[in-house]
Amino acid sequence: MRCTCIRPSVFRFHAKHKLLLVTVVILLSKLSIDMDYEEDWMNWRMNDTIRNDYKVENVVTLNISKMDTKISLRLWVEVPMEFPWRKCVLDYNGVAAHGYCATERQDSASWLVPIGTQQFQLVNVENKRCMEPSNKPIPPHPQKNIVSVRDCGSGFWIYEREMLKWSGGGCLTAYYDNYLVMSPCNPTFQEQRFEFGHVRFDIEKKQNSLLPLDVENWRERQNLLRNEELKKSTEELQKSLNENLAPPNPAIEPRRAVVFYLDKNTDSLAYLAWWILGWKLLGLNSEKEKFDIVLFSHPEMSMSLPSDCTEYRDDMSLEGAGKCIFVTLTGISYRDHSYDSYMNSHECLVNKKSKFLNKYSHILRSDMDTFPGPALLRTWPDRLVVSKMHAYTFRDEHGESSIATALKDAMANVGLTHQGIHDICSSWIGPAHLIIRLSKLTMAFFNYLRSYLFGPGTKCRCASCIHLPQDCQWGSGIYAGTLLLYAQELAVNVLWSKSEYDSLPQVWMDHESTGSDPVCNILHIHIHHTDEDFSKFRFSLGRYKKYNLTNLDLTTVSGYSMYLALKANGQGVDEEVVSAKYRVGEDGSLANICIENT
Repeated sequence: MRCTCIRPSVFRFHAKHKLLLVTVVILLSKLSIDMDYEEDWMNWRMNDTIRNDYKVENVVTLNISKMDTKISLRLWVEVPMEFPWRKCVLDYNGVAAHGYCATERQDSASWLVPIGTQQFQLVNVENKRCMEPSNKPIPPHPQKNIVSVRDCGSGFWIYEREMLKWSGGGCLTAYYDNYLVMSPCNPTFQEQRFEFGHVRFDIEKKQNSLLPLDVENWRERQNLLRNEELKKSTEELQKSLNENLAPPNPAIEPRRAVVFYLDKNTDSLAYLAWWILGWKLLGLNSEKEKFDIVLFSHPEMSMSLPSDCTEYRDDMSLEGAGKCIFVTLTGISYRDHSYDSYMNSHECLVNKKSKFLNKYSHILRSDMDTFPGPALLRTWPDRLVVSKMHAYTFRDEHGESSIATALKDAMANVGLTHQGIHDICSSWIGPAHLIIRLSKLTMAFFNYLRSYLFGPGTKCRCASCIHLPQDCQWGSGIYAGTLLLYAQELAVNVLWSKSEYDSLPQVWMDHESTGSDPVCNILHIHIHHTDEDFSKFRFSLGRYKKYNLTNLDLTTVSGYSMYLALKANGQGVDEEVVSAKYRVGEDGSLANICIENT
């Protein structure tokens, strides 16, 4: 079939009602395309010459819903906290899924869309089947049903406010593990915002680009979305900033806790095992040290916790020897997909279930892939203690970088002054009221930066971005994968002056788990991304199961880390030999390595 060329100004955004109206604008011209062939549609492009040649009076809008006319388009969604955000909708062996986008022909990624109507079926071009909800549960997530690609039924989709609403109720939603599911409609959910587009040849770049049908219209809509998100997140940030920092309660007995979020993966249990072992062997669990391990555990993990840990109760006494206690909590990243999983370790400190943390005088906020260091013994800092120079801003010899500038600009945008404190490591120890306050600010800054730096239509989420632009990748510019670190930095710059930061001596928090540095002056060891010993990657792959521990030097960072990790998880051989050599056995005995070897 041949038809008159259409101008792709479909899905126009009505600012007042915020609706996307599917219209077809027919250009009275000699240009034409064949709607039945994707190649023709992909190669057709709307340039400024065509826009200028055909004035408004030469354009008419026709409702041709009764015509059997369809166009082949790509369909995508921007999935929260996946980088790049843009994921194309695919027919994956009869299951509707979201995956990478390609600018060349992509199998099962094109959908026939009727034009001129808001009620339509989505038919996969290659397989001639319709995308429709089903009653079949997702294997790893049985509480949700998959969206199938199958023989067409009588139901239909309605495209409104960028959402695909099903005639039987609910909206198409991007879900975990590349699935698409049906969920209650919510226009604020990024995972429910779907965009139609096509591949177009970019003359300037001399390559194909996957673009919205009307780029200018798309930019207008993204700006509106970002402004809405930015307004809301700024208000929440100002609310957090206006809260007064509660002073420490002088009536609280000195007591410390390391606070973790234990996520649902087997590695977390292995990390917990070596933390508990180190806690015992160092003597941190003694009545003298008053050091607890506090876990906020994903519900699926609570039944797998070791017997050393008991569930917290409101009537539980936090006195005496150290305890391992847990609270069941579904992390923020599961309740709100706009947060990444790293934020679970902050939100658990400010969740309503964490009010009992006010009973502690000191808190260590930490990730789980860490080890307690011997220097934690008898450490009761009266100020915030962090390690400097984590090096995520990639500043030059003058202390400047595009990342540092972007973070300073972000603070200035809300009337704050960046103190020049950059590259703060992720673990903190200090007075409990201060750590909790910093986590609350980090949550607020995370929301704000997500909109300010990485909101809809920003440079890292551009009209053609199927890959991260070079200046949005790690080491080259602002990188969304380190948003937690950026948010922590801004929180610290609110509560800490530059003079306070400069007066802090170099402390060994977040020390790497490799090398021969003496372990005895180290507070806390953080396993970095490395293949050197000790490596969590090699550990997870079982590469240490036959490792001979005989020659480990427990006074070094590497040897100490290897010993705790392998002994706690039953890996390696001849552990008894090295334990006997350093006389490690009962609780507190590992601390002797820092006495006998000084």
